[in-house]
Amino acid sequence: MQDVTIAAIQMTAVAGDIEGNLTSIDRLLGDAIGQGADIVRFTELSVCGYNTQLVISPDGIEGKYRKSHVHTTEISTRRHGDGLPIFDHPKIRFGVEICYGTHFPEISTALADKGAERIFLSHASEVPSPHPISRRAGNGLSPSRVYDNTVFAAICNQMGDNQAGHVFLGVTFVCDPTGKLMIQSSDGSSEEIVLANLKANVLEDACHVPETFFRHFQRPEIYETTEND
Repeated sequence: MQDVTIAAIQMTAVAGDIEGNLTSIDRLLGDAIGQGADIVRFTELSVCGYNTQLVISPDGIEGKYRKSHVHTTEISTRRHGDGLPIFDHPKIRFGVEICYGTHFPEISTALADKGAERIFLSHASEVPSPHPISRRAGNGLSPSRVYDNTVFAAICNQMGDNQAGHVFLGVTFVCDPTGKLMIQSSDGSSEEIVLANLKANVLEDACHVPETFFRHFQRPEIYETTEND
């Protein structure tokens, strides 16, 4: 890893308005790059209604992540993805999680074991919601995943009315490898770019603390849940 500046974008995406959403993304992307961002992360469903996030560089599409755990309310209309890819940026390796997947600690651990130094978690969670990224899910689950696996993480959620019966609550923040909050959005009521400077030495130092670098002491040979006769 090298020092890298990332931006997590809190925005409203209007359902069905692909052209309008892309216009907003282009504007926010330009603003974030103008503020020095090396990597810019957008929310779940920021373009349309598919649970797939693309990783795009100046050279084009580098890869994609399909939501690996579909919520119970989405099963009738969406399918699970089966891969947990790792993406290589010149300054950092990262993985992606989408919304409901935050509830499954195995995802974050698998990404970290594959070499992810940062995990991007994108959401489209409502107010109210059966699976909210509220102070419980956002400020509880996500930092726990970070702390367990000693990685940076950026969490971003849609905000506002998508004009299709859903109102999203915002909540966007970045955590360091100990799970400590680095920066967060001012509130969930407005569009916002949350910018964070990630230092390579912070990750390196965290990985050299034996008491909290838990992945070093994992014992996968005893975690198997199926008993052998």
